[in-house]
Amino acid sequence: MRVTACRVCAAAPLADVLDFGTVALANSYLPDAAAAAMEPRYPMALCLCQACGHLQINEEVPPADLFRNYLYVTGTSDAVHQHGRLLNASLSAVLPSGRQAAPFIVEAASNDGTILALFKKAGWRVLGVDPAENIADMANARGVETWPTFFSRQTAGEIVARHGRADVFLGRHVLAHVAGLHDFLDGVRAVLRDDGAAVVECPHVLPMFTELQYDQVYHEHLGFFSVTVLRRLFAMHGLELFAVREVGMHGGSLLAFAQPAGAGRPEEASVSRIMQREAEVGVGTLEAWRGFADRVIRQREALVAELTTLRRQGKRVAAYGAAAKGQVMLQWCGIGPDLVEFIVDKSELKQGRLTPGTHIPILAPQALLDRQPDVVLLCAWNFADEILRQQKAYLDRGGRFLHPIPLPHYL
Repeated sequence: MRVTACRVCAAAPLADVLDFGTVALANSYLPDAAAAAMEPRYPMALCLCQACGHLQINEEVPPADLFRNYLYVTGTSDAVHQHGRLLNASLSAVLPSGRQAAPFIVEAASNDGTILALFKKAGWRVLGVDPAENIADMANARGVETWPTFFSRQTAGEIVARHGRADVFLGRHVLAHVAGLHDFLDGVRAVLRDDGAAVVECPHVLPMFTELQYDQVYHEHLGFFSVTVLRRLFAMHGLELFAVREVGMHGGSLLAFAQPAGAGRPEEASVSRIMQREAEVGVGTLEAWRGFADRVIRQREALVAELTTLRRQGKRVAAYGAAAKGQVMLQWCGIGPDLVEFIVDKSELKQGRLTPGTHIPILAPQALLDRQPDVVLLCAWNFADEILRQQKAYLDRGGRFLHPIPLPHYL
């Protein structure tokens, strides 16, 4: 469905930034070549609301098509486990003094329960909400109660009726996926105690802009947030932004801490400081984002040229990381099996399938040693350090990793 008005402030029309054309869903991995022949594709363009500065795409795919049978699981990354431990410490620090021994946390889009399991181990009461029924089943099987549904105002009411209000609401990388932002945030306010805290993690437009992270743009990611926009959005729902942390997850993300209006926590200097940096870079302006689009086109030309040169030299090229961002890049650049023989990924749910849109076979990481390609394109560049540590044997045997952004370079 085409969207013409801003999801935050409802202003129209949206200004075009970069048209990705008609592409396959980035997380819709295909079982075989027959499925590839019938693969659905949808239009997608990156746009800016010039009224409030919110960056967003202009297309909405039915959420059930995106999330009901999902193949991304949190627990495959070591970095996510480490991040979860840091989250536990950060969220414990925002609890009011004198809170009961077992604080209650609700996480929206809780995936396989990896993060909530860490909170449960630390003595918290936990509840997850995730619409992917297959992934919710995995969470429940590990002892993390998870409701297989979308978080909303109605869901929040049902949670309060059955479990009471939450001390903390956690939404990790879900706000970008939400078309009905106002219903979602009404639910956040409704599920929280009056002295509770909401912690929302989302990709930050500042590193997205400066580091050319255009591969953040896919149909699941409806919007891309600045602190400036988040502060305004929270205020529309009786929530006050009181602190912001910059974290390294997914190439550069925000941890935004909000509270019900009047809860009493003072606003930290981090909020105004990052808003000032956003203003200096111009992430709320059309001029800046159209310059971004020109850089993206140049990156595509450079990456395709490098891969084409490698193949002409007789070099064998593979890729690492079948995550969604890599599928954005492969489709945008038109990179298929003629340039990349195969792609490896740790997720067993993806192995044996084909990548969406480009139809490259997905294998287990062991294939890098079994087949020893000359070069591996690092699609999951946000986990570069972790991948290089894990693939030391491949590197020791002469393999090379090609990092694609902001321009192709070897690690």
